[in-house]
Amino acid sequence: MCLAKSLRLSCHLNNAACKLRSGESLELDPLNVKALFRRSQAYLKTSELEKAEADIKKALAIDPNNREVKLEYMELKEKQREYDKYQAELFSTMVSRMS
Repeated sequence: MCLAKSLRLSCHLNNAACKLRSGESLELDPLNVKALFRRSQAYLKTSELEKAEADIKKALAIDPNNREVKLEYMELKEKQREYDKYQAELFSTMVSRMS
């Protein structure tokens, strides 16, 4: 159990480092596809879907044929669909309890 916690913490710290490095890279080159892609991945992992979408759309606009960016965009869209479904179910449950 302790090993799992340690690994999870390591992953979170790496994710944070990725976000920071991507931000620094984008300050130097706001059109850097790799930095946009990496930051989008980090946002996706932390469920910041709007920020992830903004970055991945910028990356797609710069390099529309990039396979990794396209796959990331598809993953983002799937996560957005799941979130929308969850919200609809939650709303439905709330409304049914009010009746």
